[in-house]
Amino acid sequence: MIADANHVRVMGNMPNSLSDAVINPHLRHAGRRLKRWVGDAPYAESETEAGTLGTPKEFSGATAQCQALADAEAYLAIAVGIMSWNTVMQSSGSKAAGIARDGIIGESTFRYMSPSEIETMQDNMVRKAEEAAALYVVEDFGGGSPGPERSFAIDDDGAEIDDDWPE
Repeated sequence: MIADANHVRVMGNMPNSLSDAVINPHLRHAGRRLKRWVGDAPYAESETEAGTLGTPKEFSGATAQCQALADAEAYLAIAVGIMSWNTVMQSSGSKAAGIARDGIIGESTFRYMSPSEIETMQDNMVRKAEEAAALYVVEDFGGGSPGPERSFAIDDDGAEIDDDWPE
């Protein structure tokens, strides 16, 4: 991974209470997706550089490529994770609203996003990731144009498989 959970929290304006253990599975998924966009070498270069940036990673002194790919990876992690982060499962089923208790604000009522709101947010995060990684996208994803929005996969018989986001 290029980014770390802290970078995801910063890019998504998320609370520190969203733990690394909750973010990292989505960050790994995002890294695999990003690697497909930019190729193995640029991803590996940035991943190696990011490994030297401390914990939590401090990207302000990193190369432009490393910064851009870290941002893209963080946005993709948000796009992947938002569905599960926006759902609370209880023994009685999923929860659509509740009361949050915060030491600063006090009590406030909230509701989780609707499926269409989640989809809109996912689309926005993918678009931000595409913009962040645009200079480094090297693979042709079909139609002769490089770019993640045109991605597809090939099955064992050589036929195209629809690869719409999110997976």
